[in-house]
Amino acid sequence: MTQPEAPQPYQPGPAPIPPQYPQYQQEQFPQQFSAPPVSGAPMSAQPMSAAPMSGVPMSGVPMSAPPGQLAPQKSKATPILAGFVVLLFILVAVLGGLLISKADANSKAQKEIAAQKTTISERDKKVSELTSQLSTAKSELEKAQKKSEGQEKCLKLVDDFFAALGGTDGKAAQILVDLDKPCKDAGYSFLK
Repeated sequence: MTQPEAPQPYQPGPAPIPPQYPQYQQEQFPQQFSAPPVSGAPMSAQPMSAAPMSGVPMSGVPMSAPPGQLAPQKSKATPILAGFVVLLFILVAVLGGLLISKADANSKAQKEIAAQKTTISERDKKVSELTSQLSTAKSELEKAQKKSEGQEKCLKLVDDFFAALGGTDGKAAQILVDLDKPCKDAGYSFLK
C-alpha cells in the first residue's frame, strides 16, 4: 500500500483527476444519437392509477436519526426551561383566575351600588314630597288656628254684646262696632 500524497496547494484551472481512476478518452465511446421526440408518458413506465408519492410510505414513529447513530444530546438547560415554562403557565392561569374573580366581584359591587343609589334617590324624593306635605299642613294648621282664634274672639264679643243689650249705658253699640272686624276675619258677617 502506498502512502497518499500530501495535499497540493490550490491552483486555478480544472481539477486534476487522481491517478487511481482510469482516464477515459472520448474516442473510446462512439457518438450517440438521440431518438425522435415522443409525446405523452414514457413507454418504459407502467401507467399510474393513483397520485404519485415521494418515497415509500412510513408507518410508526419517525426516526430522529438514522439507525446506528446516537441521538444528539439534550442541553442541560432544556429541563430548566421546561420547568420555567410550566411555572409561568401556572402563574398566568392563577393571575387570570384572580383577574376574572376580581372583575366579577367588582361588577357585583357596582350593581349593588347602583341599586343603593336608586333606593337613596327614591327615598330622597319621598322625603321631599313628605316635607312639602308637612309644610302645607303646617300652613293650613296656622290658618285654622287663626280662624279658630278669630271665631273664639267673635263668639266672646257676641256673648258680651248680648249681655250688654239689657243695659242702658250704650256699651252694646261699642261692642257691635268692635265685633265687626274679628267676625269678618273668622268668616262671619253680621253687619253689612
